[in-house]
Amino acid sequence: MDIIKIENGSKVYRLYKKPIDRIKEAFSISGRSYHREHYALNDINLSIRSGEITGFVGKNGAGKSTLLKIITGVTELTNGSISVNGRITALLELGTAFNPEYTGVQNIFLYGTMMGLSRVKMESKLQEIIDFADIGDFINNQVKTYSSGMFSRLAFAVAINVEPDILIADEILSVGDTSFQNKCIQKMKGLMEIGKTVLFVSHDLHSIKYFCDRVIWLDNGSIVEDGYDVVGILDRYERNILPNRSNRKIEVIQGSVSDLVKIHTTYFLNEKGEKVEKFKVGEQFDVVIEYEILGDIDNCFFGVGLKNSQTTYVNGLNTKLDKFKPDITLGKHKLKLSYTGFNLYKDIYTVWSVCYNPSGTVVLSDYIMKDAIEIESDKELCEGVTNIEHTWSQI
Repeated sequence: MDIIKIENGSKVYRLYKKPIDRIKEAFSISGRSYHREHYALNDINLSIRSGEITGFVGKNGAGKSTLLKIITGVTELTNGSISVNGRITALLELGTAFNPEYTGVQNIFLYGTMMGLSRVKMESKLQEIIDFADIGDFINNQVKTYSSGMFSRLAFAVAINVEPDILIADEILSVGDTSFQNKCIQKMKGLMEIGKTVLFVSHDLHSIKYFCDRVIWLDNGSIVEDGYDVVGILDRYERNILPNRSNRKIEVIQGSVSDLVKIHTTYFLNEKGEKVEKFKVGEQFDVVIEYEILGDIDNCFFGVGLKNSQTTYVNGLNTKLDKFKPDITLGKHKLKLSYTGFNLYKDIYTVWSVCYNPSGTVVLSDYIMKDAIEIESDKELCEGVTNIEHTWSQI
């Protein structure tokens, strides 16, 4: 059974350059338009079945919050239709229904009334809500005296305990301290286990993987992907928001101070000796540096380094540390670095190559950095930046 259904849904906002343009347009005799249309949602078709735990992902401005506000009735579709069957609790803007002049207890009953629950029903829920909020005697004080944390705790406690058919949560796991966050998570899991429908929005993809059995990826107001392959969709979404190699140029971070060494190119070979830029987690590959010695050099060393998409320096190797002497005779040469136990986890890694003088204080070649390799996996293996070889046993 579809508990939520949207057909050909669009939400269009009129954007004006200046506030006065609204008045000009309203009173224009010629009917001149002063606005441009922005589609926050563009021809959305969506069905959600009762009991589904659906996660929504997308960059800021993709349309996630707009979609949730339409489902809750906060705003309406410009075009298309929507049907919702069931009581909704929306953890979007916590506490917007609260009256700051009322006490915490009075606001609990106010919220229940707005949700269509009787006073008798709310009285049966009162102690559970008070215990969940855990704000002590402040529950009998006016809400306007609360700290922001206390306010959020009470608002969440009320919203989560009114037995919704549909729970909508938008970035709510930052409420309160760690203990309260764990309590919120357990409560949400409890609702999921009894078959409540949950719509979950978060930029924390780990939370999406943890909670959801379905993912909808939004971009520019449209659905890019919708399915039950949670890990696969989130992997493709992550790759989409990571820096795009094709749009990045080789960047010279630091120019050489001499004309003695020239690094012409750096590239990557798989186990078959083929030039590629994508590898599986754990796959062995080689880094090849093609360089040229243009003058007499007594000594030098070459280095290769990697940073992940978050610009974390994850690894740096050089011939000096490994006691390998590169060929520094005049002419062109190739230097190969073979990763025999490469266990970095899926990401796009920026790679650089460079040549230094023996002390490492002078750059003899251009210090070249470029987006180079993508490590991918078709299944979830671990978390973090490295897939460490390991075994489990009972002792």
